[in-house]
This record gives sequence, structure tokens and C-alpha cells, in this order.
Amino acid sequence: MRRRVVLILSFLIPVLALVIYFSWPRGGAPSATAAIEVYQAVFEEKALMVKDKEAIYLLVQDGDPPEDVLRQLRARWPTLQPFSGRPKKHGQDWVWTVSELKWLDGSTAEVRASFSNGTDGWVMRYRVVRRNGRWQVERASTEAVS
Repeated sequence: MRRRVVLILSFLIPVLALVIYFSWPRGGAPSATAAIEVYQAVFEEKALMVKDKEAIYLLVQDGDPPEDVLRQLRARWPTLQPFSGRPKKHGQDWVWTVSELKWLDGSTAEVRASFSNGTDGWVMRYRVVRRNGRWQVERASTEAVS
């Protein structure tokens, strides 16, 4: 009986070690720079609708994005402002919201974002992957339109 237990354990322990090794998450959440690059990939999808000099106000997970995030995104969208800077009386300016950023692994993220121009709005879910050194939208699905 004891011999059988030893034999079973000598088989199970290496198998369990391999299962744990191959199922363990690799690398954790990517850097803050990766998050900014993911946001850029997502924003490019709707950015063509923004006219020159139109104000864009950004809300990230219920708050203003950090200043370094704004600074980097302003290189592409110079009129980008934190949502808290939006005037009380506003016209048809853009509001971009990232309500969820979920890392699936070091090279795949899911993002829930919404875009509104004061008249029309879209809520989207994106799957963003890193390919050839760049973050790219692999799939976009519309959750709601108003």
C-alpha cells in the first residue's frame, strides 16, 4: 500500500508542478506607459470624428487622468483636457471616458470606453493587443448608442 502511495505521489507532484507553472500569470499588469499606449489605440478609433480645435474632456475610471497621461495624450490631441476642467456651460464638446481597463496578460487588454459629442454617444468594448511593438485594436463591439 505504501509503495502505491509513493508511486502515485511521484507521478502527481511533477504533473501538478507543470500545471501550476503553465497556468501561472506571466508578468502581471504592464507599465503605466503601456496603459497610455492602449488608450491611444482605443481613442484612434473615434478620433477621426473630432474636428480641429474641438475641446475633448477625458475621464478615466471616475476621475481625471494623471498629468503625465494627459501630457502624453496631448501630443496627439492638443485640445485634450481633464474632465474636471469642463465648463459648467458647455457646448457640443467631446467627452471621452475610460471606465474599465482589464489586463488579460502582458500583451492583451480589454477596455470599456465611451465617447460623446454632446448630441450622440457610443459605449464600446475593445480588445487591444500588442503586435509588432504596437498596441492595436483587435476587436471593437458597440454596447450602446444614443
